[in-house]
Amino acid sequence: MSPIPRNQWEGGKIPRNNTSYGLWAHQVAEQEGTTFIDLNDNMAKKLEGLGEDKVTGTYFYKRDHTHTSARGAVLAASIIANELAQTDNPIREFILDDPEIILPRKKNIFLIGDSTMADNSDENAVGWGVPFPKFVDTTRMNVFNKARGGRSSRTFLYEGLWDSVKAQLQPDDFVLIQFGHNDAGNIDQEKYRGSLKGIGDQTQEVIRPDGTKEIVHTFGWYMKKYIRETKALGAEPIVLSLTPRNEWPKGEVEQRQETYVKWARQAAEMENALYLDISGSLAVSYKKLGKGKVKDFFPKDHTHTGWEGAEFNAMVIAESLENLKTSDLSNYIFISEK
Repeated sequence: MSPIPRNQWEGGKIPRNNTSYGLWAHQVAEQEGTTFIDLNDNMAKKLEGLGEDKVTGTYFYKRDHTHTSARGAVLAASIIANELAQTDNPIREFILDDPEIILPRKKNIFLIGDSTMADNSDENAVGWGVPFPKFVDTTRMNVFNKARGGRSSRTFLYEGLWDSVKAQLQPDDFVLIQFGHNDAGNIDQEKYRGSLKGIGDQTQEVIRPDGTKEIVHTFGWYMKKYIRETKALGAEPIVLSLTPRNEWPKGEVEQRQETYVKWARQAAEMENALYLDISGSLAVSYKKLGKGKVKDFFPKDHTHTGWEGAEFNAMVIAESLENLKTSDLSNYIFISEK
């Protein structure tokens, strides 16, 4: 066979290799009296019929012009089978007329957190999880943004939001866990969303407005629970520290390194889960951009970004994930073409 074509285009056409390796393969086949299939030309014609926009991201990975996706592999295999069926090679007797094609299951990545990650339907409060899919190879992975505005590590569990995520989790999926912005709220009044400080096992009994009792745990307890239960289902948890606010005490980007950032890291370490200090990464990036530019990222308040800020945060987070070579997730994240 001549080599499979690359996903490279010139004026709506895919260049052939019929003056080099494709030609030489054909010549060798003729000299040796063996079957030859011009896969390069036949597949290139099929791809040209589909068009570059449909081919890229469906039949080839966006980050790789040489290796096909599963759908691209099926296309190549079907061309080879059809060509073999038309030759006098005895293998044609074994070609199926209607083969069963089973594509690999797409993996899933679930995002759980608060409004800084969520789709809030507010152009002035856009969570970074909204633009995040543009940095994911969605030909191989589904992105489910399950974050919910106003939630803490406590209320995400109490309201059953975590149970709905667990019901969808499958082995080899991923869960990005990021809480902290709302965990400092009231524990036993108003929104009832605050968690106890720290990572220990201490609890507090709370009587809710409807008279029911709730046992409230520490921030770290909830984070560890999400990690353990994700692992128990065969999926991989990755803990992210919360995003920094647009506050600059003493000229430095505000961070909570002694509270929620530290507790998230400690919870991840205790449960042997991967951890990314997003607060620190964004603080460095914000400092480089300067207060004036970063102010544009926060049109509503000091916590929530608009679209530009959300996209910037998503890019920094994606870059951190892409560099996380100890996780297979890094193979599904890319920012070089964005």
